[in-house]
Amino acid sequence: MKDTDFVYACAYMRTLENKMLGKADYEALLNAPSYEHALRYLSDRGYRGGREELAYAWNEVKDACPEGAPLHALVYQNDFHNLKTILKAVFSGDSAAYASLMLEPCTVPPEAIHRVVIDGNLEGLPEPFSIPALEAYQILARDNDGQAAEIVLDKALFAAMREAAKQSKNDFLIGWVDLYITLINTKIALRGGAQGVMLGDGKISPDAPKESITALELWCDNQLISYLRQARYITFGLEPVFAFLVGKQFEAQAVRMILSGLRHGIPADSLRERMRDLYV
Repeated sequence: MKDTDFVYACAYMRTLENKMLGKADYEALLNAPSYEHALRYLSDRGYRGGREELAYAWNEVKDACPEGAPLHALVYQNDFHNLKTILKAVFSGDSAAYASLMLEPCTVPPEAIHRVVIDGNLEGLPEPFSIPALEAYQILARDNDGQAAEIVLDKALFAAMREAAKQSKNDFLIGWVDLYITLINTKIALRGGAQGVMLGDGKISPDAPKESITALELWCDNQLISYLRQARYITFGLEPVFAFLVGKQFEAQAVRMILSGLRHGIPADSLRERMRDLYV
């Protein structure tokens, strides 16, 4: 697939980027007197809400891109999230609890995943899901070890993302996937109680209190956003399209964090400290 195949998609993405929330919008939300005022501001701004906004962005990208655009590296994140959530719901005895937690777009409908998990027929899933799904299922059935099952699925996700990036032959996508996996592994290690925390200058601090872990997670996300910004200087190709989609994910994350903070009475300054850098 040639970069020129994305000429229309890139031009359209620039239009959509201009409609993304900016610094002034986030400040307005942070300073909103109430949760309801923030919702009203978003509605007036044309923001559809977290899931609806992401679904709209994906649909617009899908319609604008040439058929076969290599976006699987991003979509696989949703598939494996859905698989993890459904396995957890089924083994917790509340198999219907998954529905409200599903992410889209996805390559396998959540209902199809739920069906094969209920039936114990994990081989019925397509690649790259069937083998790791079966292994995770067996771990849960035998040992009830959710952490071990999640490790299996995380490894499979990373392998699938790397393969999708490799098949794309796009250096930007390959670089983003490598960076994403490195940063996710760093987060997982710290959440698991590993000693030491990586600072912004690349040095390691001997202690990792909760505040440091939160700061590291923010730093990791900012590294991804910084990487994505390179795409804004590329005229056409996969890069601006992919970066726009990931940028929308971070936008939804920021809105969700602010709204949750407003609902729970968290001061604006505390929320502001948790804000990631902006893609736009």
